[in-house]
Amino acid sequence: MQIKASFASIKIALILLTLFHSELLNAQQNECTAKWINSATGHCIGFPMVTKDIDNDGTAEIICGSTFEGSQNLWHIYKFNPPENDYKQIWTSTYYETSESENITGIEAYDVDGDGYIEILIGTASGMVQVFDGRTRQLKQMLKTSRNPIRFQMADADNDGLTELIISTFDSTFLFNMGNLDHKLGIPFGCLDMKCGNVDQEPSNELVYAPGKVIRLINDSIEIVWSYYQTKYGMVELADVDSDGIKEIIYDNRQENIMVYDADLKKIKYSIEKQFDYYSSTMADVNNDGIAEILLSQSNGAWGGIYCYNMQNGEELWRVYNPEKGSMDINVADTDGDGNLELVWNGKCGYFTYNSLFIYDISTLDQEWKSDFNPVPYMAVKVRDLDNDNIAELILLSNYTSDIKKSRISVYDLESNLLNWVWNTWEFSGLYGFLVSDVDNDGQNEILLAGGSLNSNGLIAILNPVTQELKSVQVFDNLQTFYAIALHDIDNDGKEEYIVSTRSQIHIINSIDYSILWSSAEFHSYVDDATTLIIGNIDTDSNPEILFLNGSILCIDGLTFETWETQERHFSSLSFIETDNINIDEIIAGSSDGQIFIINGQTQNLTLLPIHMPSAINSISAADLTDGGSPEIIFTSGGILHFGDVQGNIISTTKIGDVQGKNENIEISDYNNDGLEEVFVSTCYQIVEFGTDCVKSLGIPEYLKTETASVYPNPSKNQVILKLNSLEPNSKAFVEIYSLMGIRLTGQTLCDKRTTLNLANLSKGIYVLKVTIDGGQTVLKIVKE
Repeated sequence: MQIKASFASIKIALILLTLFHSELLNAQQNECTAKWINSATGHCIGFPMVTKDIDNDGTAEIICGSTFEGSQNLWHIYKFNPPENDYKQIWTSTYYETSESENITGIEAYDVDGDGYIEILIGTASGMVQVFDGRTRQLKQMLKTSRNPIRFQMADADNDGLTELIISTFDSTFLFNMGNLDHKLGIPFGCLDMKCGNVDQEPSNELVYAPGKVIRLINDSIEIVWSYYQTKYGMVELADVDSDGIKEIIYDNRQENIMVYDADLKKIKYSIEKQFDYYSSTMADVNNDGIAEILLSQSNGAWGGIYCYNMQNGEELWRVYNPEKGSMDINVADTDGDGNLELVWNGKCGYFTYNSLFIYDISTLDQEWKSDFNPVPYMAVKVRDLDNDNIAELILLSNYTSDIKKSRISVYDLESNLLNWVWNTWEFSGLYGFLVSDVDNDGQNEILLAGGSLNSNGLIAILNPVTQELKSVQVFDNLQTFYAIALHDIDNDGKEEYIVSTRSQIHIINSIDYSILWSSAEFHSYVDDATTLIIGNIDTDSNPEILFLNGSILCIDGLTFETWETQERHFSSLSFIETDNINIDEIIAGSSDGQIFIINGQTQNLTLLPIHMPSAINSISAADLTDGGSPEIIFTSGGILHFGDVQGNIISTTKIGDVQGKNENIEISDYNNDGLEEVFVSTCYQIVEFGTDCVKSLGIPEYLKTETASVYPNPSKNQVILKLNSLEPNSKAFVEIYSLMGIRLTGQTLCDKRTTLNLANLSKGIYVLKVTIDGGQTVLKIVKE
């Protein structure tokens, strides 16, 4: 029985959906944006995933999400690399907050504006859909839907002769005009999966929803054509499996069968019984016979595989075994440009389980590539010349110390931004600190590593970057794991010593015979994670000092071993800063409650800077990036990199993610000798490069000294008061609130000098307030607690 509902009968639902849609937003870019980002593959890579030729070079790229901490936090682009016959990560997104509102729920790629080039669509749990230029990866537009946009398709959904972008969420479907992407229509039906196509004798297209509904849109009416199988979850595909010119509905109920429905006859044609547990499916013409086959990921608990079935008779055509059991997503495309289709899938993954991307040649069923397990978190980053070509490489240390013990050194070419080589080890309980130096005076830099043996004893290892092999490993059976290392002529005898730290002790070690020259008394440790160890001269004598951070700051004279310790126990990061140009360092330290202090090494007096962040200062450094004669302060807090000065002015980047390695995750270097220094930050999962434009540009200051407007209280929980110093009767004034990514969130006209702004609907975080009065603009930053 056909059920027909007039447009008027669902008018209220459509109006609500239409009011909820986004107007097309012009993407506004923060001036302080990253120059380069590279990230780990994540605990679970490849879901969601799409393979499309986004640069029109004839070869499909792999665009996929990556899960950290149980949520899709990043998305990557992988491309075939012919010289090495493998796949390289050529781009990765900025960090997506681990929250219900920012999780990535869907990824697709279409030419949505008709310019001949593909755009990348990223759906997030909040309902926002980001539209990126596929070639430049610049954010072009933002679309608003309801929560969890998960499926995207380009088709004539309303049968008006024009192609629309169709976005399906869990509870609704949205149509956007191709080209300008104006919102066109909202439909009060949604589900986990949806497809659009012609499935019956009528010449119009239908929307087929996985929960078992076939819907037709004609002019001002929505017609429910058929209800076939009612279930909350399921996957649906459309294909003409019998070559009659009409597509059949291939429905997977996520249980025991794949069912093929004839929507014209409104009955099931046949079903395919699954052999094992099912995880994902897709349809593609893998043998070029003009008829699509279905590909299923299945697992029997001990082993998994991708199974290919003939959709005309349900016969199994072939299978490839998957050592990681099931798969969350399957794609088919020519990803290496050889004219043959590749099978691309990701292994099954869990919260504490790493998976891989697999690529097989469908014509031979041979494995072509498997992504490598990249341990996280990233612990430390250095920029040094390893190959004596006068151009520095980026060296990254990462660790995974859960059920398996794996440490890695990754080396990147900063000219191409591609990975040069990696060195992996499973022989240690963990590596936590490293430095680069020619430790054996052979004219070639080595990588010096500090960590723990499998028995958690301290160790020092030397890695040869030419052969990528260990030259030596020294284990100290009577010492605990080393968490930081430095190399310095600490006693001014012309020979450099190793200075290492455990969580509760400092040791000075002879760099030739590894004898222990001195050990501190054991002291209380106020932290459970990585410690910080730096060497510098902070007083008027010629002796270097050893500074050690473990909650408090411990200072040891390198020659006399006289020691002092701060009374404060809340320090979370540590570095040096030179403020008086007399070649004596002062200590700059961040605290767990978001404050920054300068400590005089001679008097031990603390000076509190006018900077107060909502969360801990995780890492800190200082350098004169602009050659202005005074240093800038570079620090991370709340997953954001900040550039500041001693007066309290701050410029902030977008969200880059949390950090693990204290001060060792910030590196400042003019790696290409162009006279401009870059700032490299290693977060738990990413390497991010920023240029000095972040300091030279206005960016978004934390405290903008202005005579036009002020805002208070700041920070605030629910509301702030915006005060204008002057407002003429006929002036045109308004205020707008933006996210740190440049997304406009709200705005209103200003009629009075004093206006209360409601922050109740905003999440905790930092926002930008832009006040415009008769064309003149003032920018301030507000913090929602």
